[in-house]
Amino acid sequence: MQLSKLYLEENLLVGTLPQSWSALTSVQVLGLNNNKLKGGLPESWSNLTNLSELNISNCKLTGTLPSLWSTLEQLSSIALPENSLTGTLPDSWGSLTQLLYLDVGTNNITGTLPKSWSSMTQMQVLGLNNNQLKGGLPESWSNLTNLARLYLGDNLLEGTLPESWSECNSLSKLYLEENLLVGTLPQSWSALTSVATVSLKMNSLSGTLPSSWAGLTKLTDMDVSSNRLDGTLPSAWAGLTQSLSLDMTCNMLTGTLPESWSNFTSLSSLSVSNNSISGTLPSSWSALTKGRYQRRGVTSAVWLL
Repeated sequence: MQLSKLYLEENLLVGTLPQSWSALTSVQVLGLNNNKLKGGLPESWSNLTNLSELNISNCKLTGTLPSLWSTLEQLSSIALPENSLTGTLPDSWGSLTQLLYLDVGTNNITGTLPKSWSSMTQMQVLGLNNNQLKGGLPESWSNLTNLARLYLGDNLLEGTLPESWSECNSLSKLYLEENLLVGTLPQSWSALTSVATVSLKMNSLSGTLPSSWAGLTKLTDMDVSSNRLDGTLPSAWAGLTQSLSLDMTCNMLTGTLPESWSNFTSLSSLSVSNNSISGTLPSSWSALTKGRYQRRGVTSAVWLL
């Protein structure tokens, strides 16, 4: 009988990944995460053509992502976060069309987001956060219509938010915080009706808060703090029905606190601190009795400072 599954995770294993393991051509699942392994990812492992799940996260791996691994056409899951990997995201990996899960977050990956990865149409979770990626967000990634969770935070990404990403209608969690993104919040993203979490904090986004985003009926958490957003708080957002946390701290918002938000009973947390909102405190907001307003774990009044 040939070995098909090998689980060695959470031990004290040291040393490098053996080139000779390329002979384990029957292995389908290989778990080596949470050890003290070092060195690079062997190009020769491209021979593991039956491999479907690979986890070598939280080790001490260095080197680059092997382009030759594009031949591992059975791969559905690759987990390589929390290492010290360098180099770029291989264009050739766009041929891994069976991938459902790919995580190389918290490494030292550089370069741009490959347009070729738009071929990974089965992808459901993509983690590239906490690297040194630069360049723009590919319009072509609108092809990733099965993508549910996208983690791109804490990089050096620039350019605008693609209108075309409104076609990613399976998206539930979108993390783009702590980048160099500019431009406006796309009106078209109101089509992302499955999205629950949107994190855009600490960029250089400008323009107004789109009234059309009142169509994000499953939204539960939105953070657009520390940008350059202006304009007023959209009255239409009072129609959002899920329990919702909103953080719009440190922008350039103006106008008054909308009377219509007295109907915003799904609001669980609101911060509009450090803006230029004026006028009086609406007495009608006393109707917001369902929500408890928190900031950094401290229960208090709505944060409007």
